[in-house]
Amino acid sequence: MPYTPPAPKLTKHDIAEYYSDPTVQAALISQLKNKPVMTVQTLPQGDVRRRNDVKGKPIRILQARNNAGNPNDLTWYTDRRYSEFHPTIGRKTRKVWVDVDPGPDSDIDAVKPVVYQVENALKKMPGVKDTRISYSGGRGFHVRGTLNRKSDTDKMRKMIDAHLKTLSIPKAVFQKPKGDEVRLDTSTLKNKGSIRAEYSLNSETGRVAVPLTQRELRGFKPEQADLKRILREKEFAPGVPRSKRVYALPENKEGKQWTMAVQEHDARRAGKHWDLRLVDPETGYAHSWAVPKARLPEGNQKLLAVRTPTHTEHYALNYGAQGKEDIGKGYGKGTVEIVHKEPVKLIKTEKNKIQFDRIIGDDKSRLTLFRTKGDNWLLRQVKESSDMISVRQMGENAALVKLGMGVRHTRNVGDPAPSETTDPLDNQDDHTPAGGLANAISSLSVPDYAARRAGTQREETAEDRMDRDVQWSNPQDISPEATIGASPIMPGGGY
Repeated sequence: MPYTPPAPKLTKHDIAEYYSDPTVQAALISQLKNKPVMTVQTLPQGDVRRRNDVKGKPIRILQARNNAGNPNDLTWYTDRRYSEFHPTIGRKTRKVWVDVDPGPDSDIDAVKPVVYQVENALKKMPGVKDTRISYSGGRGFHVRGTLNRKSDTDKMRKMIDAHLKTLSIPKAVFQKPKGDEVRLDTSTLKNKGSIRAEYSLNSETGRVAVPLTQRELRGFKPEQADLKRILREKEFAPGVPRSKRVYALPENKEGKQWTMAVQEHDARRAGKHWDLRLVDPETGYAHSWAVPKARLPEGNQKLLAVRTPTHTEHYALNYGAQGKEDIGKGYGKGTVEIVHKEPVKLIKTEKNKIQFDRIIGDDKSRLTLFRTKGDNWLLRQVKESSDMISVRQMGENAALVKLGMGVRHTRNVGDPAPSETTDPLDNQDDHTPAGGLANAISSLSVPDYAARRAGTQREETAEDRMDRDVQWSNPQDISPEATIGASPIMPGGGY
């Protein structure tokens, strides 16, 4: 059966995490620096710039950009939905290549013997060195070579075509292949021509153009280049990408529907706590807070929420959905279980504040998360009749903020907000948001005013109160409407 790439299920979060990896950046920059770059931009559904939409699928725009000579350039591109990079060449070049693609009735394994022959043929051509193979990210492979010195691009293409035509390669053709034919394509080896960079994504398949040795080619399967798989292998911990970044809350997203999920995390290091996730389906970001309470706030109650690294959408909505799942080692070691999940409607979004409505069942209410200092936030319920806070409530807020200052913070006064940093989390660092959570929970003291009025000065810790709190709703009660899948960058959703 012919090989057909699956529909991708990537989000902007996936792509940003991949291109923020230092190894990927170094490899790409070495190919893109000081060269005009052809880039692929994938526009989301509803974008006013979209043209010629087909059945609501996102379109791809291929256009020339300036060179991407440093990591900041790559960040600029990915922030603007550019997901693919093609370095271009001029009238003279030191780079040559052959694009090897199967016909409609061939699978990818049928192409591999041809790839071997093409690479060996390039190696024998005068002036060619450093030949290598890479998976294209789609249905075929690229065979590349470097010349000893710059040569006329058009002449090199003609020399390569002439050389390949002298070889006895079964079913090889130089035009569009039919049936089980294999095309040897050098048409893009020309002035202003380009080919996908190694380690770049293929936007149509959601796979990476990975380099391969001939030995690796033998057993290679396209699934090995799935970006989701690569990101899982690069995770710092389940659900936490290796960059461990805290992404800022988006602004002006009123009216959007997200998903609120709560995972009970019985962590060996930080102790038992609850992880509150607000999942943005457009980016795949699961904005995350660790809370020492086992329920949502009621009335004028405010709950402490400690901001933690942005997790992945898949982890937030699936890890522990069928019961407790183990995190076997490293950061967060322990068990995780999803104990609550429901859709919410955004009312107000700012970098350091988010307000949303619960929209299902009898528990409809408006909730606000707002930052106080460092990684400390407060979660409270808002009366739907008014967004104004009374003088008394303002006084209570000020008191809670003052109380929160006694909690160990992860950053000094004057440091950037956590949403603006890329500080890594160290496994051994007690000052990390999650690493210091056990200390925060145990050290935060909440006055027991009833006890004081009775003549005692006993204070109850947040940890004590957590033990007697009402639990989150049972996971079996989760509404089916709460299931919001990943937002793919290609057919089936926006990116």
